Amino acid sequence: MLKTNPVEVRAATAKDAQRIAEIHVSGWKAAYRGVVPDPHLEGLSVDQRRLYWSSAIASGEATVRVTEGSEGVSGWIAFGRCRDPAAVASAGEIWAIYVSPDLLGRGIGQELLNRALDELRAGGFASVSLWVLAKNERACRFYSAMGFELDTSCTKTVEIGGASLEEVRYVRRLAS
Repeated sequence: MLKTNPVEVRAATAKDAQRIAEIHVSGWKAAYRGVVPDPHLEGLSVDQRRLYWSSAIASGEATVRVTEGSEGVSGWIAFGRCRDPAAVASAGEIWAIYVSPDLLGRGIGQELLNRALDELRAGGFASVSLWVLAKNERACRFYSAMGFELDTSCTKTVEIGGASLEEVRYVRRLAS
């Protein structure tokens, strides 16, 4: 892992929505090229993502944190209560995590994930899960390295851009 300049993890504000959207779209294009159909990837809209994240940040729908360093905002994470229908109240979820593709491998994702895990633990959550496309091998390796385990009993099929893709769930216990 390459080291980058120190980054601060902080709460996202409305002014971060544009950069969050840019990282979201570029992250999808980098991670899912060859997995998600190209027309879908090319149709992703930074403006639509900005509107979504502006609303999500304002409403507190999820807890959103960003990393900021000398390059500006370089990554973000959204997390909160688990959204799975049968989830217990003590289950948290990482809703999404993205790092600017040109800064991958520098520890930014690890900083973000560790912060979210600390906040979930402090909030009384006993476990945390996340969903990822099974073909996103880089992300799957990252989550495994961060102590998550593949939940082989739980998969789902999602349709993205006309393609049926498998999502898998990773889980991790949160020690108190």
